[in-house]
Amino acid sequence: EQSVAMTKKLQLTLYPDAKKNWLFTKIQIKEVLHPSLYTNHELAIKAVKNFHYKLTQNAIFLDDNLVGNIWFSQAS
Repeated sequence: EQSVAMTKKLQLTLYPDAKKNWLFTKIQIKEVLHPSLYTNHELAIKAVKNFHYKLTQNAIFLDDNLVGNIWFSQAS
């Protein structure tokens, strides 16, 4: 849940001129990320690709280690 919320905020910050109806589309993680695993650790989301504002790919990092990817798309 936290990764989804963080990514949506990133979308709105990086692409302010795009429509604001970003929808969670897909998540791919290497292993379960229970909240207790990232207590006292840094959870970060970084933009990877923007496919013409229709689909975006973002990387999920835990303490600078890539743990997965999350995609958002725009509602039409």
